[in-house]
Amino acid sequence: MSASLLSLFLTRARPSLERKVISYTRAFSFSPGDAGQKAEELAQQQQQQCMSHTDQPSLSTVAAHAGVTTTTRYTNQALAPPIELATTYTRPAQGTYEPSHAVYSRMDNPTRRLLEQTVWQLETNTTSTIICNSDNSTTCMTYAFASGMMAASSIVLAHQLPLTVILPLDLYHGVSTVMVDVFQEKWGVKVRRVDLTDPKLLQQELLQLTQEQHDIDTTHNILIWIETPSNPSCHVMDIPAICQIVQKVRKQQQQQTNITTVVDSTLAPPVIQQPLLLCQNGNNHHHPDNAGIDLVMHSATKYMAGHSDATVGIVTASPFTQQGRMLGPKLQQTQIAVGGVASPMDSWLTLRGLRTLHVRVQRQSQTAMTLATRLQELKQQQQQQQQDKNSIMIIQKVHYPGLISHPQHAVAKRQMKQQQYGGVLSVEFASPHLAMAFAGALNIMYRATSLGGTETLVEERRSIEPPGRQTSPPGLVRISVGLEAETDLLRDVERALDIAKQVCHENCDS
Repeated sequence: MSASLLSLFLTRARPSLERKVISYTRAFSFSPGDAGQKAEELAQQQQQQCMSHTDQPSLSTVAAHAGVTTTTRYTNQALAPPIELATTYTRPAQGTYEPSHAVYSRMDNPTRRLLEQTVWQLETNTTSTIICNSDNSTTCMTYAFASGMMAASSIVLAHQLPLTVILPLDLYHGVSTVMVDVFQEKWGVKVRRVDLTDPKLLQQELLQLTQEQHDIDTTHNILIWIETPSNPSCHVMDIPAICQIVQKVRKQQQQQTNITTVVDSTLAPPVIQQPLLLCQNGNNHHHPDNAGIDLVMHSATKYMAGHSDATVGIVTASPFTQQGRMLGPKLQQTQIAVGGVASPMDSWLTLRGLRTLHVRVQRQSQTAMTLATRLQELKQQQQQQQQDKNSIMIIQKVHYPGLISHPQHAVAKRQMKQQQYGGVLSVEFASPHLAMAFAGALNIMYRATSLGGTETLVEERRSIEPPGRQTSPPGLVRISVGLEAETDLLRDVERALDIAKQVCHENCDS
């Protein structure tokens, strides 16, 4: 339609359009503000009536709204949660606290509770607490601790002796240290190591343990510690396969053996891995025999907080398994009695971090895949150049679950979401000298411990692990990818490889 025809049409149509708008406006018997209020009330009614699983917000939406609450001194919502710093609260004159009263911050803190409720939603895929009690009451079974190590220790403290802890071969050295140096040497907890990337080996270990305890009247407790992906070698353990084996042993042993499964999912936060839900399907969530992971923990210091400025540990007990529902109250008792609770400030910082968790992990996973792929290409190029006598084989192995060459890539693809495999990879160099030279030559990446922050961190791991608790092979460098531009990181890596090669070539014995 030409400009003149359009002008003629609008001129002729304007009177009729104005009449329709005027008549439509006159039909209202209330103000625009009343319309907004009625629409909000109707939307809330429909939400309550039709709250099916498909109607619930996605995890990224839940995380983006972390901490939004009406529990402030105002009646409307604060879009950033308040920080409740008070440690104690007034006591009524008659001496009895009401259920709505706060007593002491170790027992309860509003900011910490907001964090726990948000993580509960992320781990269990619900927008509210799940009805899992016999009296239809609701319970949030997520607990925030002062650190990841406090969370790990509290899991052990929630169990009774005799207790055997089964650890994987590759895991964060701090966990093996506390299990052996504290709980085994001082409290009589037994610690065993099993290659949990092979579920059959776990089955053999469980059968051996149950046979050893067959003639003992006391119920024996077994805690299976699964770290997937593992730190630092990025091993991946098949969570559903392990759950099936545990369920089979439980049925065979009945009351003689009490088995708990826990997943340390620090390297794979809920937006890419939800261990509590991997064995759940249909509407059978609350069946007491339903197989599944009982506990999931995170060092929330890492990806959840995500800015290298908070120290927090998180444990969530499963509402879907009998063991999870039993351990929830015990973890809460341990949290309050032992007192290793997350501080209000660290809780607030972690809530802040959760708001960008989805986009951060997505970006970090993409960049980690790019770096791992390039390092794998460089390794293959070196293999092709091995015939050259002056060639140095710098890279021995590249560990990242997203690589097709990774031994457990198929497992990772099944149990990690949207083909995102996290922001941590590791590289095995030919020697510790090459590894330290590579780390020393980096300009963009920082040499530091920890992971999950916005900055890329590298560390030659074996040199930082305590003697006797070393799990990293010599020359392994862990890379925790941040939010820098891929091109900057690729350039930094390739330049550092060249410098490391030069340093070691010039100083090695001929």
